[in-house]
Amino acid sequence: MILLVDDDFIAVRAHIRELREHGLPVELRNTAERALTDFQANLAQWTCAIVDIMMAAPAGLEEAPGDGLSTGIHLASRMRKDRPGLPIIFLTNQRDAAILNQAENFAEPCLCIDKREMKIDEFRRKVVSFLREVGAPGVGSGGSAPPASNP
Repeated sequence: MILLVDDDFIAVRAHIRELREHGLPVELRNTAERALTDFQANLAQWTCAIVDIMMAAPAGLEEAPGDGLSTGIHLASRMRKDRPGLPIIFLTNQRDAAILNQAENFAEPCLCIDKREMKIDEFRRKVVSFLREVGAPGVGSGGSAPPASNP
């Protein structure tokens, strides 16, 4: 299961649909606090976290700055404390060099995707390729994962 964390559903709904249509199970959380709570409740459930870098500053992540410019980076760091080696994909639409540098230099396995300039199918291909590269379970050959079951 992929945990996608973004406080702007409108911005990522097509991304979620594209991943699901290609057999990748995705759960959306719209705040860093809720994402961390749900992540910690079942650490083994999550194959990968896709995290928007810029979100509202959370109360539950004391180390995150109050401006929210790098909330996703701090959330990912906290997730990695609980589950070392968790594959992380950062989503950004920022041009702030310092923040992009933080994301691009995050400990592996990690990928940074600029969501301003990417088509939806390209996004899926990058996610699938990354998950294959890191050996994530449930990602089949041929560009998609096995069909997801809908309970």
